[in-house]
Amino acid sequence: MATGSDKPRTKQNHGMHSTQIRGVVSNVFRAATITSLWGVGLLGSAAIGFHGMEIIAAEVNLNVTRAYNWQGLKNGCMGGSLVAISSFLGSAFVGALIHDEEDE
Repeated sequence: MATGSDKPRTKQNHGMHSTQIRGVVSNVFRAATITSLWGVGLLGSAAIGFHGMEIIAAEVNLNVTRAYNWQGLKNGCMGGSLVAISSFLGSAFVGALIHDEEDE
């Protein structure tokens, strides 16, 4: 039994729904792009710091600085930075494709 408030499905209603979904997806990719840039900056800075500590530990004969695995920490941050930069490039590329599709 149909009521008077039921709206028939039309292309216009479907178009609004598709536009809303594209807007949400665009916002998600924008957030992923910004987050990955922050990750690149923070992990890159940490990798540079751990690289410095690795050099200091190699030059100084203190057991305290040698107790830490500076090279392992540096490599972990470099790997995380690589993942973040590839995430940035991927999300920026897909976001640009979605934006270009909306313009057409």
